[in-house]
Amino acid sequence: MTTDARNSRGQFAPGSKGNPGGRPRLTEGSIAARASNALIEERLPSLIVHAMGRAETSDEVLAGICQLLAQRLRGQNLIAERQLLDATSH
Repeated sequence: MTTDARNSRGQFAPGSKGNPGGRPRLTEGSIAARASNALIEERLPSLIVHAMGRAETSDEVLAGICQLLAQRLRGQNLIAERQLLDATSH
């Protein structure tokens, strides 16, 4: 971006775009990731029931389930902490 698009106060001059290239287009990978995540969220309850059934006979499966759940909870905790920090910093 050039400095010509801003006035002396640093604001965008009338008719100047702040983002002339626009929003980046979605890639095939990001579209596929969104679709995959949506499918997992939709099927999550039945996947958990199935995995817990297998975990009754396999400690390896149970350990994997525990690890995945811990990662998910940790991620949700980080998101909640970030939202709290953002809310208190304003």
